[in-house]
Amino acid sequence: MKKNRSVVNVCRNVHELEEPLNEFNRIVSALDLEKLGSSQIPKLNEFRVLIDNVQISVSKVVAGHVISNQDTFIDLARVPRDLTCILIMPEGINLPLVHTFSNNSEFWAELNKACNVLSDMVEGVLVFASIYADSFLIESNESLVNKVDELVLQVAKNSRSTSELELINEAIKEANSTVNKSERSVHKAIEDIDHEVSSSKQSLSDFRISLESDMRGEAEQLKMDAKESIYRELANTKKQLEEVVELSEHYKEKFESLYDEMKTMYGIAGDGKLADYNNKQAEVERKAADELRTKGIYWLGLPILVTGLFIVHFMLSSSELTFEWILTRFLSISISASIAVYLLKESANHRSKENIYRQRGTQLATIGSYLKDFTDEKEKMRVKSELVSTFYSFHNGKADTSNVPDPNAQIKEVVALSKSLSKIVPTYRTTALQPDKESYYSSKRGSDSDYSGQHTSTNGNSTTGNTANSRTVHSHNNMKY
Repeated sequence: MKKNRSVVNVCRNVHELEEPLNEFNRIVSALDLEKLGSSQIPKLNEFRVLIDNVQISVSKVVAGHVISNQDTFIDLARVPRDLTCILIMPEGINLPLVHTFSNNSEFWAELNKACNVLSDMVEGVLVFASIYADSFLIESNESLVNKVDELVLQVAKNSRSTSELELINEAIKEANSTVNKSERSVHKAIEDIDHEVSSSKQSLSDFRISLESDMRGEAEQLKMDAKESIYRELANTKKQLEEVVELSEHYKEKFESLYDEMKTMYGIAGDGKLADYNNKQAEVERKAADELRTKGIYWLGLPILVTGLFIVHFMLSSSELTFEWILTRFLSISISASIAVYLLKESANHRSKENIYRQRGTQLATIGSYLKDFTDEKEKMRVKSELVSTFYSFHNGKADTSNVPDPNAQIKEVVALSKSLSKIVPTYRTTALQPDKESYYSSKRGSDSDYSGQHTSTNGNSTTGNTANSRTVHSHNNMKY
């Protein structure tokens, strides 16, 4: 089988291009290629063409694992130039991004890194391929020479015809021509690669120098502009702050003055309100005291009426005045007067509360002017602390009820008096007398009458004496304790 003599089978190091190509394709996949290709901006169209050329040229070599012919070699030699053109694209171009990157700056940084790696790998493969191609052509040439020698020997041995020799010579010439053509193509490709590499390096160096100069100038200009802007803003801000401080001081003085006035007004209003409240409460207590006092006076008429009835009853009746009669009537009058006494005590209690509320109202109405005389704040606080116990304490004082009669005290006095009288005056009860005592008194009365009859001559007043004795016994029998 006749072999294709234009194939340069370079298999070594071609697989090294696969990883940089995948990284390049990953970064480029973030672009919206449809928008990039349909854009009206020439730079974007050129950018899309350069990306397609790089992907096609490198993918062809990676897919075949071999540089199969001169055209493939030359296309691969153009890849570093295309990558350089991509790198020198202005970063200010707004590229249509789809995903992965948040902004153009991040995309350009990753793309520059991937382009540099891919360019270095392609240049390395080209250099290795050129060296490998030279050695391959030399080996091929030597192989062809050996075959020619073998053919010559074979022709000489077999004494072949002149036509066969001519064919062999033509084949030798064709082989030599192919070898020479391949050598010229390889040398030309190497020269083109060296030229492209040197041109790219020079372009990158010039672009770097120009870019550094422009960036340095822009940075200095931006720095100066930023300083001027900052100084100008600081001056304006300082001026505004001074104006705000002056305005705040002005409003502070006005607010403090207004606050003092409001404090004074609210203090006066608060003291007046509290004084008015205490005065109103004092009026309530006064009305309650007057009402209870009126009712108590009315209820006093009951014991007075009962007393009058007892006196009239005593005067109209023929019964004698006894201690039991007096004590019973006295207790009845005292019990009937207890309601009036309770009402009068409650009236006195409300009258006391009225006096307390009126005093507080007067004190609250005058406390503002009183505290103004104290210039020291500590002294004011001490006076206020002392006044707290007056205004905000629970009143435990008892009302003055000395002018109201106390039935309990009167009953105690009557009981003590009755005990004293019981020790002095002997008492008898007719209901408690026994039958023998009655016979004793009757016999005594008989003896007394005999004795009085026997001494009629000596005492002319015996009748009078018997009458007195009978009255005495009768009075003793009727006396009750």
